[in-house]
Amino acid sequence: MLKPGSDPEILEIYLEEAEEESENIKQLQQDWKLHPEDDNALKNIRRAFHTIKGSGRLVGAMKIGEFAWDFESLLNRVIDKAVEPTDQVIDAIGLAAAVLPQLVDELKNGTPVTEDIAYIRGLAKALAEFKAGQVLAIRNSQKKIDDQALIQVDDAVIEVEAEAEAEAEAIGEAPDESGNQQEETPPDPFVLSEMVNMPGGEVGLPLPGDPAKEEEQDDITDLQIDPELLVIYQQEVELHLNTVNSVLEQPAVDGGLQPTEELYRAIHTINGASRTADITSIGQLATLMENPLKISLEQSSGFDGDVLELYRRGHDAIFQMTKDLVEHRKIPELSETLKKDFESLLEQMDNHTVELPEQDNQPSNQFVDTLTMMNESIEADYDDELVEIFIEEATELLDMSDHTLHTWAEQDESIDDSANFGLVMELQRYLHTLKGGAKMAEFNEISDLSHELESLFIAVIDARVEKSDDLIDALHDSFDLLSIQVNQAKNHQPLESSAKQIDALLQLRSSDVEQHKNYPEIIENKESVESDVSPVLSSESDFDEAVSSPVKEEAANDRRKSERDVVKVRSELLDNLVNSAGEVSIYRARMEQQVSSFGSNLGELGSTIIRLKNQLRALEAETDAQIHFSHKDDTELKQSFDPLEMDRYTQIQELSKSLGESVDDLSSLQSILGDQVKDSETLLLQQSRINTDLQDGLIRSRMVRFSGLTSRLRRLVRKTSSELAKKADLVIEGDQHEVDIKVLDRMLAPIEHILRNSISHGIESPIERVNKGKSESGKILIKVSRDGSDVVLKISDDGSGVNVRKVRARAVELGLLGEREEIDENDVVQFILEPGFSTADHVTQVAGRGVGMDVVASGIKQLGGTLQISTSPQGTVFTARLPFTLSINQAILVQAGDESFALPLINIEGITRIESDQMAEIYQQEKPVLDYAGQQYSLYYLSSLLDASNSFKVIDDALKVPVILLRSGDLRVALHIDVLLGNREIVVKPLGKLLSQVKGISGASILADGLVVLILDINGLIRHGITSFGVTRDPVEIEEEMQQPETKSKKVVMVVDDSITMRRVATKLLNRNNYDVVTAKDGVDALAQLEDVNPDVMLLDIEMPRMDGFELALHMKNEANYRDIPIIMITSRTGTKHREHAKKIGVDKYMGKPYQEEELIENISALAR
Repeated sequence: MLKPGSDPEILEIYLEEAEEESENIKQLQQDWKLHPEDDNALKNIRRAFHTIKGSGRLVGAMKIGEFAWDFESLLNRVIDKAVEPTDQVIDAIGLAAAVLPQLVDELKNGTPVTEDIAYIRGLAKALAEFKAGQVLAIRNSQKKIDDQALIQVDDAVIEVEAEAEAEAEAIGEAPDESGNQQEETPPDPFVLSEMVNMPGGEVGLPLPGDPAKEEEQDDITDLQIDPELLVIYQQEVELHLNTVNSVLEQPAVDGGLQPTEELYRAIHTINGASRTADITSIGQLATLMENPLKISLEQSSGFDGDVLELYRRGHDAIFQMTKDLVEHRKIPELSETLKKDFESLLEQMDNHTVELPEQDNQPSNQFVDTLTMMNESIEADYDDELVEIFIEEATELLDMSDHTLHTWAEQDESIDDSANFGLVMELQRYLHTLKGGAKMAEFNEISDLSHELESLFIAVIDARVEKSDDLIDALHDSFDLLSIQVNQAKNHQPLESSAKQIDALLQLRSSDVEQHKNYPEIIENKESVESDVSPVLSSESDFDEAVSSPVKEEAANDRRKSERDVVKVRSELLDNLVNSAGEVSIYRARMEQQVSSFGSNLGELGSTIIRLKNQLRALEAETDAQIHFSHKDDTELKQSFDPLEMDRYTQIQELSKSLGESVDDLSSLQSILGDQVKDSETLLLQQSRINTDLQDGLIRSRMVRFSGLTSRLRRLVRKTSSELAKKADLVIEGDQHEVDIKVLDRMLAPIEHILRNSISHGIESPIERVNKGKSESGKILIKVSRDGSDVVLKISDDGSGVNVRKVRARAVELGLLGEREEIDENDVVQFILEPGFSTADHVTQVAGRGVGMDVVASGIKQLGGTLQISTSPQGTVFTARLPFTLSINQAILVQAGDESFALPLINIEGITRIESDQMAEIYQQEKPVLDYAGQQYSLYYLSSLLDASNSFKVIDDALKVPVILLRSGDLRVALHIDVLLGNREIVVKPLGKLLSQVKGISGASILADGLVVLILDINGLIRHGITSFGVTRDPVEIEEEMQQPETKSKKVVMVVDDSITMRRVATKLLNRNNYDVVTAKDGVDALAQLEDVNPDVMLLDIEMPRMDGFELALHMKNEANYRDIPIIMITSRTGTKHREHAKKIGVDKYMGKPYQEEELIENISALAR
C-alpha cells in the first residue's frame, strides 16, 4: 500500500492535502450534478483527482494514487467529449468521493476499506473505455453497491477483472526465486506492474505480449507493427512520457507552464518515433503539442494555467493510446475537442502559422528518408549506459588517432620502415576498435566511416594507396567528421551523414594497383616487417583477423586491469568534494581561532585567580590585625578569654577559609580547562594534517594532462585556416604537464579564441608570406610550462604581429587614449583587451565583432590568472599565467586603509621594510622606482591604486615602511602597504558576473573570523591605476587632502551600557532617526573604541562592571582629545546626589530610565556638533 522508505513528514502533508481535496471533490460533484453543463466544475474535479494522483505517487501511496488516476482518465475523456457526462458518470464520481476518505483513513490509521475498490475502479474503466449506454445505472447510494448493480455491469468488464484477479492471486501466492512467499498485493488489472517500482511522478506502460491480454488479440487494429519494433517504441515513448510528466508536475511560479528544451525534445522524439512506426493518432497529437512549444521557446514566452492543463490532457491521451496499442486494443481516433484546443492555441501564438501535416492523406513511406536519422536518435537514447561507455572510448580513440596521424603526416612519405608501418598499423587498430564500438552502440554513420577509413589504411599498408597531401587532408577531414558525430551522439542529436566523406575516401582507395608497380621493394619491406608481427597472410580478411585478435585480447586485458584499478567519479561530485574540503579548512581555521581565544581567556583567568589569592591573604592578615586590636581594648576579657576562643573570631575565620577553598576550586577548574585546550589543539593539529592530505589528494585527482586538448586544438586550426584560405601548423610543447581540469575547461574557450585571432589577424596569406621570405605555412606554437605554483601558457605565431599604429588610432577614436599622449608600444597593445575593441576592416564569422579578447582577458582573470601581450613584426606572443589549482592557495593578507585584502603568494618574491626617509626620497621621483637586491621595482602605494586615498596614514619617521616585492613575468612591482597581517591559507571563491568586471580583483575568500576579503590582481590594478588616475598620487598630496575639514552625512552616537537590551533598543531608535551608532559594553570597551571613532554624542550608563559611567566621564573630561564630546547620562539612579555628582564631573544631560524617545532625540540634536 505504501512504498518502503517513504518520508513520514511528507506523507503527513500528503494526507492533509488528500483530505482537503476529497472534500472538494464531494462538494464539486454535487454542484456538477445540479449543473452538468458546468465545465468549470468538471475541470476542478479533474484537477483534484490529478493532485491526489500525482502527490500519491510521489509519496509512494500507489493504491490511492492509481484509484485517483482511473477517475482522472474518465474525466479526461469527458472533457475531450469522448464520453457523455451522463448520470452514471456523475454518480460514479460521487461514489469515488465517498470512498476517498476511507482510502485516506486506511493510509493514515490502517483502517480497512469497506467498499469494493477493484469493482469501483473497474467501473471507472468501463465508463471511460465503452459507450455510456453499455453501462447500466448506478444506484444513487454512495455508501453501498448492491448485487444487482454488479450484475448490470458489462460482462466483458467483469470477465477481464476475474481473469486479472486470478492472475494477481496466482502471482501473490507464487514463491520467488529465493523460495520465500511473496507479499500479498491487491489484485488490480489496471495497475501496471512496472508502476509500483517507479519513483513518484513516473508512468509505466505494460510490455506487449502480457499473458493476461493474449485473448484480446481480436481487438487489435489493422495497424501491423513488428513486435520487436513495438517493444522499442513502447520503451522509447515510456521514457519520454516520464520526462513530460515530470515537467508538467512542476508548474512555474505563476502556476502556468514554462516550456523547456527538455519538454520540447521529449515530445519531438515521441512525434518522430510515432511517425516512423506509422502510428497516426499519437503522431498527430504529438505534432499539435510540439508546434506551440517550438514557437514559445523561440519567443522565450510561457503559458498560463489553462495551457498547462491542456498539455496534461495531451500527456494523458498519449499515455492511454500507447497503453491501448501495447495491450492490443483498438486505438481511438484523436479527440476533436483536444485537437481543436491545440489548434486554437497555435493560432494565438503571435500570428505564427505552422502547417499541420495531414497524416491521413500522406503515405507512410514519406518518413523513409529520415528513418536512419530517427533511428540513430532513438537508439542513442535506448541504452544510456552503453552510449556513455562508447562516447568515452571513442573520445579517447580519436584523440590518440589524431596524435598518431599528426606524427605520421610529419614522417617521410615512404612506408618502407618499421616506424611508419607501425604508425599506420596503430591507426588501423584504433579505427577497428572504434568501428566495433559504434556497431555495438548502433551508431551506423560512425561505424561506416570508421570501416572505410580502416580499409583505406589497409590499402596504405598494402601499398595500394600512396601517402600524399590529398590523402592527409582527406584523413584530417574524416577524423574531424568523426569527432563531430561523436559529439552529436553525446548530445543525443541526429548524426551528420558520412556519405560524402565516404565517397571521397573511396575515390582515394580506388586507385589502380598498376600505378604502384614501381614499389616492389616497398611491398617486400612491408612483408618483412609484417613477418615480425605474424606469419605472412594470404588474404585481407586473414590479415585483419590476425592483427585485430591479439589487439582485442590485449585491449580486453588492459581494460579488465584498469577497471580493477580505476573508479569513475562524476566531475560534479569531485568538484563538490573539493569545495567541501575547502569549507572544512575554513571551519577548522575558525575553530583554531576560537580555541586560541579560549586559551587566552584561560590565561586571563589564571591571572585573576592569582590576584584573588593575593587579595584573600591580605584580607586574612587585615582581619587578624583587627581582632588583635579589639582584644587589647577589651579589658574584661583580657585575663579570662583568648581571641581564638571567641565566636566572632571563629566565624570570620571560617568565611576566610571558605573563600580560600573557592579560589582553590577555581585553580583546579582552570587546570582542567587548560588540559582540555591542549588536547583540542593537538586534535586540531592532527585534523589539519589529515585535511591537508585530503585536499592534496582531491586536487591531484582533478589533474589532467594538457595533451587532452591537442586533437581539438589542431582541428580548430585546420578548420579556421581552411575558412580563411590560409595555411597554419600547430605545434604544442610541454603538453605532458598536468593542469587542474577546472582550469583547463575554463581556459579552452580563451585558447581557441587566441588561436582564431592569430590566424585571422596574425598569419599572412600564403602569397604574402612567400613574398616576405617566409614559409608558405604559418606556425603557431603553444608552450606549456610550470613556474612555481603557476602554469604558464605561451601562444605565439610567426605572423606579422599586431598593427600598433592601427590599434593606437582605434584607441584614440574610442577615447581610450589622448591623441598626443605617448605610451609604450606594449601598453598600446593592451588596448585590444578592452570591450568592443576591434581593428578588423570587416566582420566575418571568425573575427571583427570586438567581443573576443576582452572575454579572453576576463575569463583568465576570473581564474586568478594574468594575460600579457607582446608583439613585433616577427609575430605576437600571448602569455597567460594561471594558478596550478583553483581550490586552495597561499596568500599574504595586507591592509589598505581600513580594509583587508589578499595577495597571492605565487607572485611574491619577498617582503622588506624600508626606512621612512628613504621612502620619502623615492616618492619624490617622477616615476618612483625601488632598487632592491640589484633589481628595479616600480613603486606603487596600494591605497592609491585602490583609490583609497582617504585612508592614507602618515609615515612615522620612527618606523620602517612594509613593502611587498612582486614579480609577474617581466613585470616587477614594489607595493607599499599600510599594515602587513601575515600569511594565510585561503580557499578561493569565484566572483560573480558583477564583481568579475571590476579591475584588479581576481577572486575572494572567507577568513577564519568570517571576514570576506578580496584577492587582488596586481597587474590589473597597476594597468587600471595608470590609465585611470594618470600617475600614482604622492602621499604628501594625500596627506594635505586629509587635513581639509570633512563633512559627515550622518552624526555618530556611541552607546555605552552593559545591558544588551538597552544597546539594541537605543541602536534601533537612533538608526530610525538617521544616526550612525557605535556600541560599547563598559567603560574600558568605550575607551578602546574611542581610539578609532570620534562620536558626536555619547549615551552613558552609570553602573557597569569595568569602569562605571562616572569613572569614564571623569577620564574623558580630563583628556584633551575627548573632553569636547557631549555626554548624556541615562540611568535608573535619579536621586539628587547622583545628579549633582554627574554635573560636577561635567555631564551635559542627565536622564532617567525609562526615558522618553522624543526627549532623547531632542537632547542629541541639541548637543551634536
